[in-house]
Amino acid sequence: MPHQHHDHAANPNIEKTFLFPVPTELWSQDADPDEVGIATYSGPRYLVTRWDPEKPGVLDEVAPQGCSDCQRPARYGCVEVVLDAEQMPLHALVFVGNKYDEDGCCSPCAEKIECVCGDPEALNPLIADPYHYTEVFNLRSFYYDTEAGDWADIEFKVDHPDSVFPDDEGCSQGWLNVRHTRNKMLTMSDKYVAGYLSDEKRAEWEAYRQRLRDIPQSWADVGDHTSLICWPEMPTDENHVPAPMPPNPDGDARPDAAPLVNDPPGRGA
Repeated sequence: MPHQHHDHAANPNIEKTFLFPVPTELWSQDADPDEVGIATYSGPRYLVTRWDPEKPGVLDEVAPQGCSDCQRPARYGCVEVVLDAEQMPLHALVFVGNKYDEDGCCSPCAEKIECVCGDPEALNPLIADPYHYTEVFNLRSFYYDTEAGDWADIEFKVDHPDSVFPDDEGCSQGWLNVRHTRNKMLTMSDKYVAGYLSDEKRAEWEAYRQRLRDIPQSWADVGDHTSLICWPEMPTDENHVPAPMPPNPDGDARPDAAPLVNDPPGRGA
């Protein structure tokens, strides 16, 4: 089994604040010439990483050098590589966060930013800080290439092809799937307005369906960033029970809630 031997008498904790490149805009692959991100790694300087050549790009184990976990042999066939966090702090942060600091805390997730946009009757969407390293980079690109014998090049995040329209748009940007999902939801709500409803409930469903129809106009200001859309909430039935309509009306379509939106608060003043 390939193994790297490092004679480090000690494995001190370090705190390393560093800058990293950011893309010109969300999902872009071009580095911004003027803007950068900033992060801090706090933890042991040397990390032992183990990689299984049979599972390219997948971290098998990671632990501070010198700890009890490092004393046992690596699984058969694994390649062991010691990472110097002083030289590669971004990799160290991706692999272990700050879970080895004095408080035993992991590195925080990206802070949420409220965006004032779209339908004035809808909640404001919350997005993760686009300058946070977890939002900037494709975290799967942080790995040791056992075949090349070197660390792989890190990559910015990409917008993956949409499952319904893979040749036309990404899953987080584009209006084709928004309209597709909207139309499915309108069709599925037909049975509610066709049945017996009180005047009050019929008005609620009609208002809901109108807001679905208005989505392309009411959310036009988000441009291609359609993951910001906050879909209208379906009315409840006469007993105030939500209508049994799944959030994803089409197994291949985008779900009601965009992946970047997390229970946003009410629209601010």
